[in-house]
Amino acid sequence: MSTKLKLIFYNIWNVCYVLQFLITSFIITVAPYYLFTFLQENNYINLVIASIILIFSFIISAIFSGYHSAIFAGFINILKLKNISKMIQVFNEINLSEYNKNSEGYYYSEIKNNNGERFEKYYYSLIELSKNVLYIIAILTFSFYQHWVLGITLSCMLILFFIFSLFIKPKLEKIYINKTESWNEFNENTTQILSYLPSLYTLNKKEKLKQLFSKNLDKNLKIYNSYLKTSKFFSLISENMNLVFKLVVSGVVIIYFGIFFKDDASSLIASVSIIVLVNILLENFFDYLSDTSENFLNFLKVEKAKAQIQDTTNIIPFKLNITEYKFSLENEAFSNIVVKDLTLKLENKTLYNNKNLIIEKNKKYIIKGSNGSGKSTLAKIFLGLEKNYLGNVLFNDKYEIKDIDFKSLNQYFNYLSNNTLLIEANIENNINLFDQNSNKNEISNLIEILNLSSIDKDKILGQEDDNDVSTGQMQRIALARNLYFKKDILIIDEGLSNIDKDNLQKALKILLEDANLTLIYISHHNDAEQESLFDQIIDLDK
Repeated sequence: MSTKLKLIFYNIWNVCYVLQFLITSFIITVAPYYLFTFLQENNYINLVIASIILIFSFIISAIFSGYHSAIFAGFINILKLKNISKMIQVFNEINLSEYNKNSEGYYYSEIKNNNGERFEKYYYSLIELSKNVLYIIAILTFSFYQHWVLGITLSCMLILFFIFSLFIKPKLEKIYINKTESWNEFNENTTQILSYLPSLYTLNKKEKLKQLFSKNLDKNLKIYNSYLKTSKFFSLISENMNLVFKLVVSGVVIIYFGIFFKDDASSLIASVSIIVLVNILLENFFDYLSDTSENFLNFLKVEKAKAQIQDTTNIIPFKLNITEYKFSLENEAFSNIVVKDLTLKLENKTLYNNKNLIIEKNKKYIIKGSNGSGKSTLAKIFLGLEKNYLGNVLFNDKYEIKDIDFKSLNQYFNYLSNNTLLIEANIENNINLFDQNSNKNEISNLIEILNLSSIDKDKILGQEDDNDVSTGQMQRIALARNLYFKKDILIIDEGLSNIDKDNLQKALKILLEDANLTLIYISHHNDAEQESLFDQIIDLDK
């Protein structure tokens, strides 16, 4: 079944679940009233029918509730996956330097919180709110149908209940929180005073402890007493609020019928069924009201977050900026990179001071220098990631690299670092990144010439507990990927540092003999023989 059909099924199920809840809950609520009435009227046929309907309602409610948990989880998971694909479109709009403002863990957490928890809360609150509101409407309608006094009384209590839940209760909670903070302050003060005891012992002044306590005790005891009173009051309100409303409604109905039918004994006896109905209705009515107010508040909290999640251009959850660059390179063939008077100053160091150099098309360069000389930083400048420099770094001796759109610039560069990426897939898909139209012969050739044939072609790589693939093999797979998705310029920043000598020579031979590749090779471990193979050595220490 396709994702679209699954979502249609889940939405139909959710509607059916809410309607089922409305019908079965209504029947379960009012059935005892009719059972009492039929019994009072000696109408045994209707009594049996009502009993059977009630039993079936319980069974249907139990079945739907059991299945709904599993189906709702599936519904939410599909929506999560669907929206993750929307959320990650944000990363198509930003450059790597903007992305690097935060860690991968931060992005994971934001995606999990925004797309997971809030999304689930939204739909859970929406379904629960729909269930409860429909139930309350049904009970109110039934109450008016039975007797207008009961309907009006319930309606008034409904209004008072929501006023209390939405306006008064939050203020009481705020007062309670403030008192809790005061109580915490009392504990902190007491702990601090007790911490003085070792010093007082050392000074033979332990009797001063009582004086210190006395100084703060009165104030702290007032805080403590205030906390206890507020705590008890709030607990009583929370625990007994529904009971108070139930008693009020029951009292109003009993008093009304007692006064209205005081001279009519038969009518007074008949009204007993209404009083029974009141107690039955109130058994769940205010509980559902509590749930409704709570779900309504939760719904409002997450509604805005869900709207942000569903906005495919939204970047608010990640606090990132989409930078508008001056221009994009279109149909521009690469010829060179010209560096003029490049100066980059850090807090405690100057990396480059009026540095000049040229990177020409299809030539091979090795960049060397001591630790901290700026080798990797120079690579980041070429890639458009580091922009805080003085001087000029010109693409094709015309366009300032830091002003070029990142995506546009990226079409010319491949970058291989020592942070090797392997995805959970076989070696072929690690090279072609699941390209359905990949050239299998080219991939097989890369596997052969980079000496990767020993890796089982069906083995799933990139798993946490996989120790069969060495770091050197991982780097050669990453190199194969860069050669498969070939671009004009390949920057290798320590990306071959863990490859053994023989395989390194093979890899460099492939790179150096490629007449259509501009190579910028950065490594701390070079020898004179290796350096002699390159067209130019760029020594950043000179």
